[in-house]
Amino acid sequence: MRWLWIGIESIASGLFAVFTSLVVFVIALQLYSRHVLGLRPGQSVQWDPVSLSGTYWKIALVGVPLAIFGVGCATGYRFFSRRVHRKS
Repeated sequence: MRWLWIGIESIASGLFAVFTSLVVFVIALQLYSRHVLGLRPGQSVQWDPVSLSGTYWKIALVGVPLAIFGVGCATGYRFFSRRVHRKS
């Protein structure tokens, strides 16, 4: 039963890592567009995902969050499994 909880907590930490990275990305994009590009609210730049990441944009769109999830899940697993071993 402990290992089931470790798995659930690890998945939750991976999802938290993905969610946090998306929030940080959106905030950084807003700050970049406002302070570096000098855009006013409501003004837009015509960016598209293909020009930002090349011809492999679908791989980047899936691969980057998957890698972040893997790192978050592995870190959570390592942390939570050490916690279980200390209690035993």
